Amino acid sequence: MGRRLVEAMLKRARTAGYERIDLVTFSELRAAARLYREAGFRRVSMEPRLLWGRGIEYERYELVL
Repeated sequence: MGRRLVEAMLKRARTAGYERIDLVTFSELRAAARLYREAGFRRVSMEPRLLWGRGIEYERYELVL
């Protein structure tokens, strides 16, 4: 399901003429990061944060269309 959502989002973005897409996830959502990388996104930044009482890393992914 996640792969289908990413594919649909990319198709719509290309049709709409987007030049770039940025997505954000955090370190504990490994499946999301894997889907992004498989779709061609690259991680461009990581930012440590304290959330839900523990340290996590926000990760920003980017794909130039």
